[in-house]
Amino acid sequence: MAALVAVLLLPGGLAAMCGEPDAAGRSIAHYHQHKNAGITIRAMLKNVTHAREMHSSRPPLAKVLRAAGAKREFVVTFVREPVSRTLSRYWYWRATGSDKSKKTRKARCATLLEYARASARANNQHQYMLGGAALGACAARRRLGGRARGFSLQKLRGFSWGARGRSKGPAEGDGVFDAEAGNRTKAPADVCPAGAEAYGRRVDELLASPDLFVGVVEHFDLSLLLLGRLFPDLDVDYCRRNSVVGAPRLDAVRASAADAVRVIAAKNRLDAVVHRRAEAALLARARCVFGGAGGVDRALANYTARLRAFQRERCGTSGHSHSLGSPLDEPTAWSPSEECRRYRASEDFLPVSDDDEESVDP
Repeated sequence: MAALVAVLLLPGGLAAMCGEPDAAGRSIAHYHQHKNAGITIRAMLKNVTHAREMHSSRPPLAKVLRAAGAKREFVVTFVREPVSRTLSRYWYWRATGSDKSKKTRKARCATLLEYARASARANNQHQYMLGGAALGACAARRRLGGRARGFSLQKLRGFSWGARGRSKGPAEGDGVFDAEAGNRTKAPADVCPAGAEAYGRRVDELLASPDLFVGVVEHFDLSLLLLGRLFPDLDVDYCRRNSVVGAPRLDAVRASAADAVRVIAAKNRLDAVVHRRAEAALLARARCVFGGAGGVDRALANYTARLRAFQRERCGTSGHSHSLGSPLDEPTAWSPSEECRRYRASEDFLPVSDDDEESVDP
C-alpha cells in the first residue's frame, strides 16, 4: 500500500503509472485517417487554436512522429475494425456519390463482393501508421559468436517522400517497413521478418509512443474521455458528423454478403492486428485510470448522460447525415442507371486498384 501511495505522489501520479503520455503545453496534430470519425474530431478541434489536421496530404505517421517532439506537437489518430471501416466507405460513396464519377461509381455500380475484390483498400491503416517506420520488434535476428544480434538498421536510410507526402519506399532490407502499396495485402508474417507475434509487439511499440494517442472508433466515447484527460481544455462533447442513414448493420451484411466480408477481412490482416492491439491498449489504460471495469462503466455512464443532453440540445440536424435508399442499401445490388450499365459493360469496369486518391473523401 505504501508503495502505491508513493507512486501516486510522484509527478504525473496515476497517469504516469497507467502509461498516459504527457501532453501538457503541446499542440494537437490530428492525423485524420478516412472513415475513422475524422470529421467529428475535426469539428471538435475547429475552435482549438493549438490544433491542426493532416488529411489528404498527410505523410506516413513515422515521419510525423519524428518531428513531433521538436514541434511540441502531440499526435492524435483513430483506428477502426477494418471490415466495418471498408463498409463505411462503401456506403458513404453509395450515399453521396454519382454514377458518373470515376471514383464513386466503383461502389455505386458494383455489388459489395465486386467492390471488395477489386477496389477495397488493403491494410490501409498499417500503411499509414507503420509505413516507413523502423522494424523495431519485427527486426529479424541471427546468431553471431553465440549471441543473438539484430542485423536491421533502426533508422531510416535512403528514404524519400513523393508527391502528396506518399513514400517512395525504402530499399528492401533497410530495416523499415515498406511504405509502398505492393505489400499491403500481406499477412503479419509477410512484413515482419521476426514473425506474426513480433508484429503485434511492434504495433504495441507504436502505441506506446510518448507523442501519440490512438483512439478506437468502436470505443469512441471512452477514447474521448481519455483524450480529455490529456487536454483538460478540450471540450469533448460532440455532435456526430458525416454519418449515413439507412446503411445496413454489420451483422446483416455478414449474413447477406458473407463472401464479400471474407474478402475484405483477408485483405486487411495487418489492419486487424493494429485494431486489436489498439483496442486492448485503450481498454487497459481506461481500467487503470478509472479503477477497474466498474470505474470505467461509471465514468462512461456519467459522460454519456451529459453527452446525450448536449446532443439533444445542441446537435439537432447538424450531423450532416446522408441517406441511403433502395436499391443501394442492398449489398448484392447496384445502381440501375444507364451510366452504370455502360460502365459495367466497359473494359474499365472495376480495375484492380488499392491506391485511389482520397482528397475529397472525409
